[in-house]
Amino acid sequence: MTLAQPKIKTMPTDSGYTDLRDWLARAEQIGELKHVRGAPLDPDAGQIAEMLHHTDDSPAVLMDEIPGYPKGFRILLNANGNRKRLALTLGMPLEIGKMELMDAWEKRIAELKKMPVNFVTAAPILENVIEGDAVNVNIFPVPKWHSEDGGRYIGTGSPNITRDPDTGFVNLGVYRAMIH
Repeated sequence: MTLAQPKIKTMPTDSGYTDLRDWLARAEQIGELKHVRGAPLDPDAGQIAEMLHHTDDSPAVLMDEIPGYPKGFRILLNANGNRKRLALTLGMPLEIGKMELMDAWEKRIAELKKMPVNFVTAAPILENVIEGDAVNVNIFPVPKWHSEDGGRYIGTGSPNITRDPDTGFVNLGVYRAMIH
């Protein structure tokens, strides 16, 4: 599988970026993103993530050119690991203080409204689609994050959208899923 280049441009959010590619460019522009190229997936990804988590004001790290995987199949570590990048993600001023960030987020959550599900036929997320028997999650660089983990966890901390095939009910949740 080769990665398609974006053909559809979405509207900017309040945060000034339209997608993860834009977020990465903005994080790099403000000095908050470092690149690691050619590092092996295991144990390096898990160890780098652990080190970043325990190091004050550490950068986000984009691992690329991972041996055994196609170029462009990357891993982003520590994306929201400090206040500045969290503010970037949430569309708040980059220099916002800790308490101001918490207060602003509480206010934003209180103002959230339910949104109807909107199915679309064209969107950036639909640029790279694999279906049926061609589906193979092992093509993605998914590390074993911790030495004692039971396996490799894909999508840790990411939103998962599912639809019940019988009722049509749509659910959004954050789940930790292990590759078997």
